[in-house]
Amino acid sequence: MNRVPVSSSNLAAIGYDPNTLTLEVEFLRGG
Repeated sequence: MNRVPVSSSNLAAIGYDPNTLTLEVEFLRGG
């Protein structure tokens, strides 16, 4: 799954896999 960097104070990146309908969220501070 490829993650895309986002401009946010809390999030570092997000990713989506349409095959498994999985959403990944990467937080900046491990939240």
